Amino acid sequence: MNGINTGSDTFRKVLVALIGIPLVLLMILSLEPIWLYGFFLIISILAVSELVTMFRSDTISGQKASPLLLYPAAVFYGLVFLLAMIAIRELPQGSDWLLLTIGATFFSDIGAFLAGRYWPGKRHTLPAWLNERKSYEGIIGGIILAVFAAILLLQARALPLSLDGLILLGACIGLTAQMGDLLESRLKRIAGVKDSGRILSGQGGILDTIDGLVLSGPTAWLLIQALAR
Repeated sequence: MNGINTGSDTFRKVLVALIGIPLVLLMILSLEPIWLYGFFLIISILAVSELVTMFRSDTISGQKASPLLLYPAAVFYGLVFLLAMIAIRELPQGSDWLLLTIGATFFSDIGAFLAGRYWPGKRHTLPAWLNERKSYEGIIGGIILAVFAAILLLQARALPLSLDGLILLGACIGLTAQMGDLLESRLKRIAGVKDSGRILSGQGGILDTIDGLVLSGPTAWLLIQALAR
């Protein structure tokens, strides 16, 4: 979401994120794990459903839709997201780590939008094969705000991680969240659609909402186990 061309759609995405983040974080703190896992399962099913719908048309970019792309993408977005969320929750202090992962990922999205729109001076767009509507400044902004969110959580929760380790974790979450956004944008381009689905249409769909977590989730799980004291 770090595009240079911003408008009401992008503003709605940020607004939905600002409202949705506290609600999701509240669920993480209040729900029993079994109910939380059920929530993540529903999100995974909806995301896969949107992906299948995107690629259901007979032609995509003038060619037939290939199951060689659809099936791995469906497994990737459904299963990897679900397993990553469950794996993080099952860690010691799993609720806190899940708060950090989801919070830093969503704040990375907001930071990318703010930097992509308000960065002073000239902005440098990404190559066309990635997404020429997005900028390097947006990626940097996303990483910075992800680190900021991680540091805030360190102050609020007693996480067994040094400040240096937390900065590294937040930066990696921010970077991989932006990579997940670029990957999902590429899939939408292949499918020739603007939004992945109608659910959370202001946010672009369920798939648009969790695209960053598909990569930041597994990254966070690996780094937490490597860095936590």
